[in-house]
Amino acid sequence: MDTPTETGAVVQGSEQVRIGAGLDPRLIDEYDGSGDVVEWHTQASLLCEYRGVSAAEVLPMRLKGGAFAVWSQLSAVDRRSATATRDALFKAFAMDDFAAHTAFVARRLEPGESADVFLASLRRYAALFGGVTDRQLVAAFVNGLPASVADTIRAGTSGTAKVTMECQGKRVTLAAFVVPDRPLGVDMVLGMSGITALGGISLRTPTDVRICAAAAAEVDPQGLALDAADFSARFEAQTGEWTVAWNADHVVEHFARYGLDCKPPERAAEGARLLGLRLVSHLPVVGWLRPAAAWLKRRVNALTAGWDDPTEDVGLRGQVDHVVARLNDSDPARGPWRLKGDKLVVWTDASSIAAGVVLEDPEGGVVEDASWLRPESKAAMHINMAELDAALSGVNMAIAWGITIIDLCTDSATVHKWIDDALTGRSHLRTKAHGEMLIRRRIDVIRQLVEEFNLRLTVVLRRAGDQHSAAANELTTKGGGGGGGGGGGGGGGGGGGGGGGGGGGGGAILVLLDYARAYDRVWRDALYAKMRRLGVPGCATRWIRALLSDRRARVRWGTTASRWRVFQEGLPQGSVLAPLLWLIYCNDIDDQLRAGDSSPTVSLFADDVALLATGRSLQECADRLQPALDEVSRWVKTWKVQPSPSKCVMTTFTLDPKECGGKVKPQLSFCDHPLGYEETPTFLGLKLDCQLTFAAHIAALREKMAKRRACLSAIAGRSYGSHRSTLRIAYKSYVRSLFDYGAAIYFTHAAPAVRERLEVEQRKCARLITGCIKLTDKETLVAEAGLPPLSLRAKELAAGEYARIVRLPPGDPARNLLDKTPPPRLRYRAHEAWRRAVTSAEEAGLPPPPPADEDATLSFKPCFRRVGRWVCDRAGLSDLPVEPLALYQGAPPWHHCGDAVRFVLDLPQPTRRTDLPEKRKEAALAALALVPDPDCTIWSDGSAKEGTIQGGGGAILELHREGRTIECVAPAGRVCSSMRAELVAMTEALTCLHELPAPSKALIKRVLLCTDSRSGLQLLSRGPDDQQSAIGQRVWGLIDALTAAGKDITLHWVPGHADLAGNEAADRLANQAAADCAQEEAPIDLSSARTAIRRWTSELASARAQRHPHREPTPSHDELDRWGQATLSQLRTGYCPLVRATAHRLGLVEDPTCRACGEEEEDVEHLLAGCPAHVAARAGFWGHCPTLAEVLSGPAQHIISYLKRVGRVQVATDPPPPAAP
Repeated sequence: MDTPTETGAVVQGSEQVRIGAGLDPRLIDEYDGSGDVVEWHTQASLLCEYRGVSAAEVLPMRLKGGAFAVWSQLSAVDRRSATATRDALFKAFAMDDFAAHTAFVARRLEPGESADVFLASLRRYAALFGGVTDRQLVAAFVNGLPASVADTIRAGTSGTAKVTMECQGKRVTLAAFVVPDRPLGVDMVLGMSGITALGGISLRTPTDVRICAAAAAEVDPQGLALDAADFSARFEAQTGEWTVAWNADHVVEHFARYGLDCKPPERAAEGARLLGLRLVSHLPVVGWLRPAAAWLKRRVNALTAGWDDPTEDVGLRGQVDHVVARLNDSDPARGPWRLKGDKLVVWTDASSIAAGVVLEDPEGGVVEDASWLRPESKAAMHINMAELDAALSGVNMAIAWGITIIDLCTDSATVHKWIDDALTGRSHLRTKAHGEMLIRRRIDVIRQLVEEFNLRLTVVLRRAGDQHSAAANELTTKGGGGGGGGGGGGGGGGGGGGGGGGGGGGGAILVLLDYARAYDRVWRDALYAKMRRLGVPGCATRWIRALLSDRRARVRWGTTASRWRVFQEGLPQGSVLAPLLWLIYCNDIDDQLRAGDSSPTVSLFADDVALLATGRSLQECADRLQPALDEVSRWVKTWKVQPSPSKCVMTTFTLDPKECGGKVKPQLSFCDHPLGYEETPTFLGLKLDCQLTFAAHIAALREKMAKRRACLSAIAGRSYGSHRSTLRIAYKSYVRSLFDYGAAIYFTHAAPAVRERLEVEQRKCARLITGCIKLTDKETLVAEAGLPPLSLRAKELAAGEYARIVRLPPGDPARNLLDKTPPPRLRYRAHEAWRRAVTSAEEAGLPPPPPADEDATLSFKPCFRRVGRWVCDRAGLSDLPVEPLALYQGAPPWHHCGDAVRFVLDLPQPTRRTDLPEKRKEAALAALALVPDPDCTIWSDGSAKEGTIQGGGGAILELHREGRTIECVAPAGRVCSSMRAELVAMTEALTCLHELPAPSKALIKRVLLCTDSRSGLQLLSRGPDDQQSAIGQRVWGLIDALTAAGKDITLHWVPGHADLAGNEAADRLANQAAADCAQEEAPIDLSSARTAIRRWTSELASARAQRHPHREPTPSHDELDRWGQATLSQLRTGYCPLVRATAHRLGLVEDPTCRACGEEEEDVEHLLAGCPAHVAARAGFWGHCPTLAEVLSGPAQHIISYLKRVGRVQVATDPPPPAAP
């Protein structure tokens, strides 16, 4: 307890801290949140430390504005903590990781700035995003220097110099680096080709670059020469000069293969070599090759971090192969241009990726074509803007040919109307688009070009299928995408089919088959034959035959009953064996389907069959599906299964606007019946649509959640009903469970606007749980209800499912789908909108706004695969080894060890954790005395920091017959749980016991394993067949091996920290393993990975709850009745109808002024902490002049008692007007 002294100091333990006499607070600048909080806090803390005063007492006096508001929201304990104050200020005002890294990369040495200041600035930015290595800091420092200085440092030179050279009679002056090496023994100037000819460059340190590996060598300069592939150099000893000749023959031969003639080579004024071209023929590949190469470059930059990083991306290789194949197939030389007359037809088109133009002469030949990738700054603009840009570019290209008569052809009706109306003057431009000014500007440019060059411009609207319109569209797709379709836009839901195709992105067809009364029509004799074929023992087959035979039923109506009917076929409904027997019966349905490489993907679940085929077009998909459907039809007829034609449907998936939405319906048949087309079929509970927007599924899900919300509202009244904890559990289990199913897929892929529809439903349920009103802020409401936003819940589910699938064995269909990396195609509009907002804020000098959703930081459209990988990376799981899932081993029950293994989970004398160590030790020793004397006693223990990270296991083996002990330790992983660390310790101990030498092992008959992990023993006691983790299976595998060798094993629980010598020694070893063992090599299991993901999403949910007025929970909130809980939640969130300010906003009162004091508006803070009329009532609970934070941090019952004391238990209303006389 702090004790005041006469000197104005405060005694804290043994340390005396002066607060008044040592420092004038005015020496510290005031901080309002607008400056650099790190620099201000560092300087102020140093000053406080130098003067010997408490920073926690002084710094709050120098805060104002937003900074003081942040400090005032801290709890009373945190206000007295300098660390808590610093963390709160840094979290609110310090630069975040992304901005700090951007500033670190962009930082350059300013004019007049010293190197020390520049280096300190780099260190500060690096510290804000986690720090960098010294080598990275050196690289950033050098990159920030002026170019001339940086190049000199990189080359390890002593400076630069001007060198004059003569080549082919021309003298040029070059800027060269001066290095100490003389590789040829004489002074010379070397370019990169010369350096390569001499053997390359060796890099000793970042500032020590050597040409070749040799230092200066003295040689005879007479006849000194260099002969490389593209140049030769001769040294004249008399004059001491070099003569360089360039060999361009191989370059000339290369261009000649494409029909291009070269001019004689010459050297430019600055020393660069030039090779002129005679343009006498047309090169059609140039129109699409330039943007295709740019697309490939963007893809490589996205996949690699450095210039020399290799990549094995399958999608990128497919794009490169397509570009190379098209180059080889093209005819690059079409002969001389034969452009006649002064007329051209200009074909234009645009897509979301690129724009293309084709110029056609009157004879129908292509004069020129070109395409451009749309820059990222314009990627979010409407497609009509891109069409207009392409039209303007086409007009400019025609003008460059000297053409005055132009027919401008476009397939955009909007662009046709804009330009035609502008040229004819029929009407003015009218558009509601946000870029109206940009549209008018482009239209005015076209009109000015017509007037300036006397053009006769005619705008023609043509169909998209016309020949050259298709050619222009091809430029915008294959040119922009490099020909690599495949994979779909999001890269998530669709399969990996559709290999290299065109710009439409390919398509897919999904067929869903269903059977009529599948279980009732099972042919039993065929079922028994299939069981024998699978190797099921004959006794089991006879048991099943006895179960299914002589099954009869009858119908009773009142007192009347029908005659008995014997079922000759089918499976019993409701039996736990029926689904397994059906799986055996239909297991061979896809044997023939998987035989061919072109077979579609098959999915079997219970009696549902799904076939998916992908291809370049829907017709190609249909051609692959029909043979598969015929095979299924033959299987159905062979095994006497009756299909349900009305439930057998197909649907299409495509990004081609000409085919989507059912515009193209391929003809498919099944069992002599045509398959119907379903626009939104339901597959395994998910409603699909042609473009995988999941809008239909979310709409249906919203209706289901609304119906179940009605049940929740029946038990959640304003003054009656269940407690909020009960309502929260009911919501999660009854309402949100609808959302959880499949949310990892559909919610990560849906657009933000579509997701918001379900967020609205959750907020309605949150109002039922808390009792808050509609005025409450959205994020505050969800935080008060103790719920994460659904978007974060979906990210958690997606990452958890991603972590599960990556642990499946290679070759598993789900694992194969996850391992594919199709190139992303669709830009994420939410990301582009956020980037525009950030740019606007930077231009205005404002702090960057946070993204509307965390996944808005992704450049491309989110999907399950992309979001799952991103969340796992943020949770720190990306670089850690994974532990494979525990798959069912299928060991027969008669192979288990039986009575050789015994679990003891309780003590004869029950103890509690709160009991004294002596009492728990006495109970443990009494329990161990009941166990037969063991030959080997194992004490194992596990440890994990904070129960989730840096785990380790340790164990001690006491070999009683040999009189010796063995210690063993093992890491449990950087991310783990305490129970996993315990299991790691058991595994290490049992492995050590199993690997003992044969003589030592023969002396051991009874083994006693003692551990303080009751949960670990409970998990193992379920048996080997019920182990869901690989480590649990390993423990049981070791137990089986030891029992097979004749050992009896007892696994005994003992209380922890009860002063048991063996347990304390094992605990010491576990802590040693957690601190010293290499955690990077320990695999991470699925449970630990999901815990890390859950922790990261919880941190995001806490960050979203920043707007909550009082984030800390109020003690004993859940102990109030329903009215008290709802009222307190309303007060905590700032909107309560008991106060007049809220009632005024609801239209219940005309004047929000407090009726008790009449001084100011009555809001929550005024009612609870500020009204002078209630000072006496407040003093009895919180003393004089409490703050709102102090009131809401106190016992909840005090707040309710205070409201009752001041008479504020009813909704604020105005008194009724007096009655008319």
